[in-house]
Amino acid sequence: MCDLRIIGVSTQQLNKLQNKGIHSIEDLLSFFPRTYKDFTKTTGILPPDETSCLIVTLNSFKAFNGSTPCLKAACTMEDGQKLIITWFHQNYLVDKYSYGIGRKVFVAGKVTYNGDYNQYNIVSPDCFDLNISGAMKMFPVYKKLQGISQEYIVSKLSDACNIASATADPLPGNIVKAE
Repeated sequence: MCDLRIIGVSTQQLNKLQNKGIHSIEDLLSFFPRTYKDFTKTTGILPPDETSCLIVTLNSFKAFNGSTPCLKAACTMEDGQKLIITWFHQNYLVDKYSYGIGRKVFVAGKVTYNGDYNQYNIVSPDCFDLNISGAMKMFPVYKKLQGISQEYIVSKLSDACNIASATADPLPGNIVKAE
């Protein structure tokens, strides 16, 4: 059984994983997604209880540092309608995405309409990515683990797969050849 520290799992994260029964790389590789989100195609605006997948033009990013810090991205949809995307407590994203102003981006999330402002809104999107082709895929959704993000799990699973593929087959050669 391979220790999870081989793939860069910190002691703090290791304790959290072990509390959920994930003690080795083998255990991690057996931690299967509970479902998948399908972001493989654009959908247009869907009803508010469904996830819409859109390609929009990013017009601006602005951070607000009030009592509830938030970040807002103003976008234009292909039909010219306005879309405002809001993230709470994630103002660090302004540095990650502000260079994309004027570019098309892929966004997936639950869309609502605000008639007072004649605009659509997405709060805490499931996906927001400047790499459109890289974002339009199936996304695994893992059981929530306290203090561990989905991105971290996916990253460590990728690291574990790389180690597993570089490891010699544990079956003796004569058995492998018999098939």
